[in-house]
Amino acid sequence: VTILGDITLDGQVNYHDRDLLVNYIQGNVELSEQQLLNADINQDGAIDNMDVVSMLELEYYDEAPEQEYQFFYSEYR
Repeated sequence: VTILGDITLDGQVNYHDRDLLVNYIQGNVELSEQQLLNADINQDGAIDNMDVVSMLELEYYDEAPEQEYQFFYSEYR
């Protein structure tokens, strides 16, 4: 089942997914086929920084503590 943003495949979308997405974009990790489907959050066919921004804007995104959330949001805006 595809849950946009659930890159860790644990049924939740939170800062763990964000961190995994950032690591993938930086070339530090590989993702499975299902993870790649879940990672294209803005559905544009590319997995990039815009997907990080889209993740942070998801209604069901469970954000990290405020200071960490603000840091990542400003980095990709």
